[in-house]
Amino acid sequence: MKSKLILVAGPSSSGKSTLAQALCKKLGARHTRALSLDHYYHDLRHLTPELNAIAALKIFVDLDDNIALQRRLERDIRERGRTPECITRQFNETVRPANEKHIRPSAKNADLVLNGNQPIKDYLKAIGATDWGLKGWCNMHL
Repeated sequence: MKSKLILVAGPSSSGKSTLAQALCKKLGARHTRALSLDHYYHDLRHLTPELNAIAALKIFVDLDDNIALQRRLERDIRERGRTPECITRQFNETVRPANEKHIRPSAKNADLVLNGNQPIKDYLKAIGATDWGLKGWCNMHL
């Protein structure tokens, strides 16, 4: 089977990783690999045109900044031991402006824009209703 690339983008805490994990599970672990660019703290803008050109499906998961901050607070306090003050300051000083300047404009490249406040089953249903050929992958039934 020919490999296909699904790109998932969106602001911090919008649900990108949750969606990627759900797609991997639905498609089957034998057939999927998730590569999180969160692990690469470099300017990757040069990859955008190349990836957009070869992607079978481009998904943008959007989320209101206030909800994103709440999710980030919960995650970073629980998983990273950070303080609410530190998280909020970073979000307001760097994350929110970067979302507006760099992340949200990339939604125009998406084939599908999802509301990051919806349940994951709704994401999968929306993706399954598309015409991008995912239904044939691994006999997946979304």
